[in-house]
Amino acid sequence: MVCDVSQAEIWLSYTKVADYAACLKSCTDSPKCKSITFYPDGGCSHFGTMCKNTKYEKGALAKKDRKSVV
Repeated sequence: MVCDVSQAEIWLSYTKVADYAACLKSCTDSPKCKSITFYPDGGCSHFGTMCKNTKYEKGALAKKDRKSVV
């Protein structure tokens, strides 16, 4: 699942990280980040919304609640 920007999710940034945990930490370290999508190739997208709207993408993980990361 990925956060669906066509359904009002606000994309902030994309970077490559070592793993899912690094993606979560990068969101925690960014005050504007509210949720993430982590991709199998190590890509990490930050979103300024809570990722309530998702769509299927093979292998991708959407973390909808940053609070559970902290």
